[in-house]
Amino acid sequence: VGFVTEVGVVTGVVPLIHVDTLNNVAGKECFALCLDNGHANLTNTNVRHYIEICGKRIQTLHLHDNSGNDDNHALPYTGKCDWDGICHFLGLIGYEGAINFELCYSLFEPEMQKPALEFSSACGRAFERKIKEAAAKC
Repeated sequence: VGFVTEVGVVTGVVPLIHVDTLNNVAGKECFALCLDNGHANLTNTNVRHYIEICGKRIQTLHLHDNSGNDDNHALPYTGKCDWDGICHFLGLIGYEGAINFELCYSLFEPEMQKPALEFSSACGRAFERKIKEAAAKC
């Protein structure tokens, strides 16, 4: 905690309880929440409710899809994650950070990697639009 407060950076961590505990120890907001929707899906966490509870503490994302059984860092819309709900609730909390995917392109054959990257890029643009639309309705 000490060097983080000295350097003056905000560090993203995954479990919410650690964010609040670390900020209390630091005496200021040096730690933020990294929302990992894939991990939420693996633990059957209601990601909409989780985003609502965490609010502005969410300052970075690890977005990826999965079946709910394996943490395979799949492309959006290829698993069971609630992408419309995620975007809607990120908009409701006023999320303005980067859309960051945590994907495993090495699972694809070489000739499929560029199309997979292009698809994830299109998803990112769509997610940004959906988040802004949800925020505008607030």
